Amino acid sequence: RGIMMNWVCNARHIGVRNFVIAALDPDLYKFSYVRGLPVYYETTIFEGLNSSLLADATYGSDSFKQLTKMKSRVVLRILKLGVNVVWTDCDIVWFKNPLPYMHAQDADLIIQTNAPDNEAMNDKRRINSGFYLARSNQPTIDAFSEIIKYASKSRMSEQPCFYDVMCGKEKENIVGDDRCKYNGMQVLLLDRHKFPNGITDNIWDTAPGQIYIKFPHLYILHNNWVKGADGKQARFEKHGFIMYDKDDELCDYPTMF
Repeated sequence: RGIMMNWVCNARHIGVRNFVIAALDPDLYKFSYVRGLPVYYETTIFEGLNSSLLADATYGSDSFKQLTKMKSRVVLRILKLGVNVVWTDCDIVWFKNPLPYMHAQDADLIIQTNAPDNEAMNDKRRINSGFYLARSNQPTIDAFSEIIKYASKSRMSEQPCFYDVMCGKEKENIVGDDRCKYNGMQVLLLDRHKFPNGITDNIWDTAPGQIYIKFPHLYILHNNWVKGADGKQARFEKHGFIMYDKDDELCDYPTMF
């Protein structure tokens, strides 16, 4: 809840209001609803999965891998309603509104790369499924349906399944160093120097309070490539990215951006 509320405060701080929370359990739904957040209780996506896994979804566990496979089911449901979807994990800091930039890109799926600096952005299994814009069209809907089907048969988390389906297990569908083509759809990997993952340019190793000064071109920054929730929390605290006071239940907006 804390990390979700941290992102909600972040979004409010930069003026982003058009978001919705998909609550996968009744406690989170109630928590969000009574606080006036735009939330709905998602009950349709557990088909073929064990809904009790939520209680045991520690990072890297089999339950966690199963839980990650629910994200695309939520997205697919909304895509079928004719609505474009921007998905963001809550461990991502938004420095400025990325939506106009993403909507201006010529692709059906505009998605973050998880590649380190010495690899091509579309190198093998380097798609990051924690941040993307998916356009509501038939090729994208078909691709998400295939990702869900593929992931349901895999012991991996869902993230590498994105790559295997759309870019190919052996990279057979890649185009250049930042695109893939799959069954009539275009996949574009976002510029990692504007939409960096947790290892890009060693940004998280920057001195406290200096990230946005040293990297003013950033739209977002993903707090991944770090082990466990404690590691993420330590990074947020070091750089002043805690924007929600759990005790007062109020947003505490940063001054550096």
